[in-house]
Order: sequence, then structure tokens, then C-alpha cells
Amino acid sequence: MTAARNHGAARIGGKVGTPDLTADRMRRIFDASTDQSLFTVARATRNLDMLIQCGNAMAEGWRAILEEWSSTTLEVTRRNMSDAGRLAECRSLDALLSCQSDIVRDRIEIAQESQARISEVSSRMANGSLAWINDLSSAVTADMEALSNAGDNLRETEAAAVRVGQALAG
Repeated sequence: MTAARNHGAARIGGKVGTPDLTADRMRRIFDASTDQSLFTVARATRNLDMLIQCGNAMAEGWRAILEEWSSTTLEVTRRNMSDAGRLAECRSLDALLSCQSDIVRDRIEIAQESQARISEVSSRMANGSLAWINDLSSAVTADMEALSNAGDNLRETEAAAVRVGQALAG
């Protein structure tokens, strides 16, 4: 009876081996699956960190843009108050038109300077975010391969477990 039990346990997948070799193989498969799972979790954690850093870069960019809009608005308001006094001091139509022309030119220059600074910040924000997104995309691609490998290991483990079960039952 012992010989029959050993014979059934040793015959797995049509191959003859010892139960110790089968157990060792199963242990290696489970260890590989565990290692792959730990690797996948570590990669997912790193990807989440990269995503958070990308979000932080975007938030910093928006903060800089809002700060520029705010400072421009304050500067224009300050100048408008000053210019209202200048307009009130005009005593002729020519002086009034000249003053208005200066004010319009000044506001156009302020708007252009502000838009140039906002464009610079936006460009830096977009380039920084694009770099993070490219890194994240590469990492996700690698993670998909790692998940595929983990799935293959799990399928192999399941198939080996079924073969062991069939060999022990047969």
C-alpha cells in the first residue's frame, strides 16, 4: 500500500518523481508568485507616489498662475487709482486724450507682461507634468508586464496543484 501511495504521489503530469521534488517545485512556484506580488505592490506604490508628485507639480503651477493674476490685478487697480487723479487734473481735451492714450498703452503693456509670465509658468507646468506622465506611463507599462508574469505564475501554480491533486487521487 505504501508503494501504491508513493507511486500515485510521485506520478505528476505524466512524469515520475519523488514527492519531495514535487513539494520543492510547488514551494518554488509559490515563492516566485509571492516575490512577484511583492514586486508588483512596490511598483504600484511607486506609481502612486509619481502620480501624487505630478499632481503637486500641477497644483504648484496653478498656484503660480493665480499669484500672477492676483498681483497683476492689484497692480492695475493701484495704477487705475493713480490714473484717475491724472485724468481729473487734465484741463484740455488734448491733455485728456494724451493721458487716456498713455493709460491704454500702459494697460496693454501690463497685460502683455502678465500673459508672458503666465505663459512661461504654464509651459514649465506642462513640461514638468509631461515628464511625470511619461515616467508614469513607462512604469505602468512595466507594471503590466509584471502583472502578466504574476498571472502566469499563478496559472502555473494552479495547474501544478491540480496535477498534484489528480496524482494523489489516482
